[in-house]
Amino acid sequence: MNGINIVANQPDLLDRSITMELSRISVDERLPEDVIWNTFNADLPKIMGAIFNTLSAAITRRQNLQLEKVGRMADFSYWGYAIAEAMGKNGQEFLDAYLDNQNRVNEEALASNPIATAVMALMRRNYKWSSSVSRLLYKLELVAGDEQINTHQKIWPADANVLSKRLKEVKSNLEEIGIQYEIRHAGDYKKIIITNVKNEKTGQIIEDDPKKTMTNTPLSGFGTTEALSTEAIDINTLLD
Repeated sequence: MNGINIVANQPDLLDRSITMELSRISVDERLPEDVIWNTFNADLPKIMGAIFNTLSAAITRRQNLQLEKVGRMADFSYWGYAIAEAMGKNGQEFLDAYLDNQNRVNEEALASNPIATAVMALMRRNYKWSSSVSRLLYKLELVAGDEQINTHQKIWPADANVLSKRLKEVKSNLEEIGIQYEIRHAGDYKKIIITNVKNEKTGQIIEDDPKKTMTNTPLSGFGTTEALSTEAIDINTLLD
């Protein structure tokens, strides 16, 4: 898939994708399609021969390969490492490049998702947040207003049940940056506990009363109004 901007924006699809930014083809290097295909077909026997030779060598390396860390596409990690080694390259360099690409893809997935972006803003200075799911939705709407996050998108949840589903969609992406959550039943409501492990030593612990009214309630956990930026949200700031 290709496009001027990133085509995929669903977190689960991005997790299984490799993104590449290609340079614009200069005027003196542009060729008609028939020339490209004629050149490709002329080189095809050599290309196929090189592919089969490389795979033959990679199969042997793959059999005894053990990696300590792999990407979301585990088999791709193993085969990519083995193929790199078979080509005389450094397999670890391939793996590092793949994992770095996955990190950038994860940032893209979070930045393109308004719920994930709002959760990151909420947990920017907090270590732990505890409330009902309904109360969390109210807080996220306040955060979205301060952070200029568009809540008029179709993906923005209209109620607590939808919020639970939306959070599940970005659960693995949030975990990659140290934000974890769990939802449990607490009598007549669902309780959610969000933890930002990166703020364990410095962040606040917020226990938000689920029975508070949803009108004119201060945004707990942010202190003064200066704590919430009114500038356009910066994904790199949230990930720091």
